Amino acid sequence: MDKQSNSTTAPEASIGELSAAIVERLRASVANPPIDDAVMTIARALGAAEKRRDYAEGKARHPNYNIKETYKGDEEHASDLTYTLREMLSHLPAESLDGAAVQTAELISLVDLLWDGIPEDAIDYRMKKMHRSIERLLFSVLGCLNGKLSEPVENFVYPDFTNRHMNPWTPIGDRFALRGMGEEASS
Repeated sequence: MDKQSNSTTAPEASIGELSAAIVERLRASVANPPIDDAVMTIARALGAAEKRRDYAEGKARHPNYNIKETYKGDEEHASDLTYTLREMLSHLPAESLDGAAVQTAELISLVDLLWDGIPEDAIDYRMKKMHRSIERLLFSVLGCLNGKLSEPVENFVYPDFTNRHMNPWTPIGDRFALRGMGEEASS
């Protein structure tokens, strides 16, 4: 048996150092990597992974079984990478407004996922009110940050990353349009 596997000594590298090493590897593979902010490197890699997943998902409708299965496998690998990169966003501090905006957008998604995981019968009025308050606060912060950026967060990652259709500060008709619903939704 390997004695190192039973070691009780602390690892030499912290989570931040391990994450930074991964980011350095990502920087080598991402077009136009930012100089300083590791969160932005992850965001750009996330955008590339999501584009790859979307492309493979579209091709996975091919009539030939072998071609379809190959693209389906590629879609699943890209999806795994997307989840991994999204998880990594919480392992490094933002070092720029761009990075802070990306992390805020990811926080909005995480709050939504947590909320969806709570059984309906466990949610009372007070919890619903707090959830709506959290949404308003997070979208307010994201809107403020987006206003200070050279381009919106969606351009760094991918269009649906910020869940804009859930933004309570956006008029409801515009929110329906973001979901691809037109006039019929607002009537």
